[in-house]
Amino acid sequence: MREENSPFVFLVEDNPFFAGALKYDISLTITKNVKVFSTGEECLRNICLNPDVVLLDYDLAGDLNGIGVLEKIKEKNVHIPVVFISACEKLEVAANALNYGAYDYIVKNELAFIRAKDLIGKIMTRKCLV
Repeated sequence: MREENSPFVFLVEDNPFFAGALKYDISLTITKNVKVFSTGEECLRNICLNPDVVLLDYDLAGDLNGIGVLEKIKEKNVHIPVVFISACEKLEVAANALNYGAYDYIVKNELAFIRAKDLIGKIMTRKCLV
């Protein structure tokens, strides 16, 4: 059940261990409203739930990679911030994601969870100010 007045986060990640750990970490400090999807297609089927932020892996199982999912999210609702979280450290991949409209790009490293929670906080603060 979704808690009112608490951020609603979609986490699109095909690695169940990473997804579980990040969901748990976010639920301890930011919100318990985290919905995990293992494919981009699952996320897109539920995007009508209007999450406050989407945390999106770049390399996903299924027919769509992260860029494909981002494009479809932006077609449906341009205002949903999408933050990439990926093991890919290539600058051109991050630049490509940002060019397609990603809010930010996080590399999966020892700081990834901290950065993700920080960005969720910044996005929510910005939404409250608008």
